[in-house]
Amino acid sequence: IRGYRNTSNFPQVDFTAWSPEAGSGLDFLCLVPFSAIYKPIYRQTDTPGKVKVSVTHRQQRQKKFKCSSTVGNYIADERRLQNAANENDLNAVVELLEDGVDPCCSDNKQRTPLHFASSQGYEKVVKALLDKGADPNQKDILGNTPLHLAACTGQVPVVTLLLKAGTNLKSVDRHGRTPLSVAKSRLRFLSEEREYSSQRVKDETLEIGEMMRAYLNISGLHQEAEQIDQLCHQLQGVSTREEVDHLNSLFTDFASLNIEKSQNRT
Repeated sequence: IRGYRNTSNFPQVDFTAWSPEAGSGLDFLCLVPFSAIYKPIYRQTDTPGKVKVSVTHRQQRQKKFKCSSTVGNYIADERRLQNAANENDLNAVVELLEDGVDPCCSDNKQRTPLHFASSQGYEKVVKALLDKGADPNQKDILGNTPLHLAACTGQVPVVTLLLKAGTNLKSVDRHGRTPLSVAKSRLRFLSEEREYSSQRVKDETLEIGEMMRAYLNISGLHQEAEQIDQLCHQLQGVSTREEVDHLNSLFTDFASLNIEKSQNRT
């Protein structure tokens, strides 16, 4: 590169420090290792343009890939799709999918474009991936489905999309946790984090409550969903940390009951 005579002058970033042996409570953080240091150069638009139907072309491309034809080019395109999903670049995602890039492609940690987009709440990118055949039940190296990651980060619209797409509600990660278990863990974390303001705990608890309500409704547990709605209404009317923590504990207990019900059905 012009201007650098010694490669040691390049900015050095360690992308190898991630370890699957990290604490179980922080497993979901492994999914987006670049978010703090890499900013997207594209902006998502509301009008990505007309999507051309090219199913035949996409099938031919994937067939060639399986036969090891021009593997290098296909791997590069898969990386572009993963980066575009991570950067919320809807136009690039649509273009690459229409060009035949596999929406289920994964990196060396088995993270798919759907994992990246779901964990950050990129609703339009998630929908585009699902529309082109992305598997909502595909797991990363830690056993997380995209729903696990959307649940632990409170991405309510994405959770709803993934549930409607047919995500297995009982799918467990490497530690045996369902998406509802992950939401419960997040609620406990919020109640124990004393540096958070009461408003922040309240806002995040409401987000998780909305996610739980969508989860229960799609599961057919409408009565339980109404109870969650009542808890959300009560939470909106309180302000002190003590009141917020009390209702947070009710959400946690409610999640525990539904986890137990789910386990008894299996």
